[in-house]
Amino acid sequence: MIESPPLTRDPRNEDLEQLRILGIFHFVAAGLAFLGVGLLYVHYTAIHALLAEPAALKNPPGSGPPPGDFFGIFKWFYLMVGTLAIGGGFGNLLSGLLIVRRKLRIFSLIMAAVNCVMVPFGTVLGVFTMVVLLRPSVCEAYGAASPA
Repeated sequence: MIESPPLTRDPRNEDLEQLRILGIFHFVAAGLAFLGVGLLYVHYTAIHALLAEPAALKNPPGSGPPPGDFFGIFKWFYLMVGTLAIGGGFGNLLSGLLIVRRKLRIFSLIMAAVNCVMVPFGTVLGVFTMVVLLRPSVCEAYGAASPA
């Protein structure tokens, strides 16, 4: 019986494939962030419509602030969360483009650290991005892709 030699895997091909997949997942994360902004707008509109009704604004004395005042404060929460989601979406979109083109590895690492705050999917994406981008063979691939 003739034994065939063991197949050797080229780690560079695996790195390129994993970078391609990471780029796609960053695009997906950006899409989810933009979808979240849309859902946040729908939530804002629904709460605004509910609190704009005069019957909802009547509250018995001693029961806390009126709903209209509460919503006035809550608008800042909507603005802050929306701004963070838009920033995260554009950051992931840019990071995905840079990973696919193998440029500015440091930006993608910073975006991976930011993604770790977005539990659970961002955390998984951030950790895997760091694991892949910190490999020496990937650092070499980024170095070969950039002009000398």
